[in-house]
Amino acid sequence: MGRISNFALCFLVLSITLIALHGDLFAQGSLTPPGPPAPTQKSMQEVFDITDQTNSTAGQARDAADNAASAADTAATEAGAAATAATNAETAAGTAASEAGNAATAAVNAETAANLAAERALEAKEAAARPREWVDA
Repeated sequence: MGRISNFALCFLVLSITLIALHGDLFAQGSLTPPGPPAPTQKSMQEVFDITDQTNSTAGQARDAADNAASAADTAATEAGAAATAATNAETAAGTAASEAGNAATAAVNAETAANLAAERALEAKEAAARPREWVDA
């Protein structure tokens, strides 16, 4: 029976300890909130207003980017046109220089032909002025 009394004594001490600590074990503070709950969600109108502002700002940025891209395309097109015009002018100048060179070559050739013709005419005149020797074979 000594054992049961020890068991009963332990149970009694444990029960008294739990009862004494009951308030400390479960009560962690006041359950009354300090004030009314704060709003945690936005109304649909607030969401739409924010979305409209974001879309408007994004649209303006997109428009600015499109305008910049368009200006860059225009500048590139104008630069390409200027380069084409410069190339065409260079080609025309090269063609004119080539034609001028061809004309100069033709003039030199004509002068050479005229000089050759004059030499042949002079030779023919000199040959006509010389007496001919007849050789009998």
